[in-house]
Amino acid sequence: MRKKVVFWLLAFLFFPLPLFSALIFISSPSDNYARYKKEKIIYLGYAEPAFGVLYDLKPPLKSFLIDPDGNKTKLTLFRKLLFDEALNMERIGYKINFIPRKKGDYVLCIQGNYYLNPQYKVVQQFAKAYFHVEIEKGWHNTCGFPLEIVPYTRPYGIEEGGILWGKVLYYGKALENGTVKAELLSPNFIPWQRLPRDAEGEVNYPILRKEVKLSQDGDFVINFEKPGWWVIYTAMPRGLKTYGNQKYPFFLRSLLWIYVFPESSKRIH
Repeated sequence: MRKKVVFWLLAFLFFPLPLFSALIFISSPSDNYARYKKEKIIYLGYAEPAFGVLYDLKPPLKSFLIDPDGNKTKLTLFRKLLFDEALNMERIGYKINFIPRKKGDYVLCIQGNYYLNPQYKVVQQFAKAYFHVEIEKGWHNTCGFPLEIVPYTRPYGIEEGGILWGKVLYYGKALENGTVKAELLSPNFIPWQRLPRDAEGEVNYPILRKEVKLSQDGDFVINFEKPGWWVIYTAMPRGLKTYGNQKYPFFLRSLLWIYVFPESSKRIH
């Protein structure tokens, strides 16, 4: 506990910004498309996406892949060191070597470990991403998480300026109250001096993280004005949980990662 307090104190001194949520990220060096029987490299890590700040990722409790026919396969994760530019050090992440044996749409599902965050809340995250393999089949499949974001818009082939329509489910039923947030994963650390500013010269945090309210049916619509890997996420309280020798407020967090392509007219052919 003492080491954790010292770490966050140093982070505050060197990077004086309000800490956004640290999230499990799923990404690849390119996009969320793969080719039949050809290897696709996928990375898992733990980061504040909007700032490009990395942390160590605890080994996920479960990791599995759902194929286009709805079949579940356990995944093998390989430890991969990722470089954090913020503190100039290596962080623990994981690599997945994905070779699709069927054409269609796959869902990568990650049940994260428990974390005690700086606000002294215990959080468990459930992250997923869709990978498209040549034909449209199976993107309606879900991971079966207790709290899950379900896309109504096809979760691939989205260009900058596009939108995603979805629903938040809690044990299969629409979540009536809550918010959904979205952030663009920065591939590099963004130092304090380069963060976007408002007219008063203050850091414009709302630009870095979108937020929309859920409808009474748990629906939401969110847009993406820039290309890259985006995360859409939501959270809800679940009472108390013992962590170490103490009880803390417990939260579930659900994440959906998607890739947004540059506008067609801007691509290099």
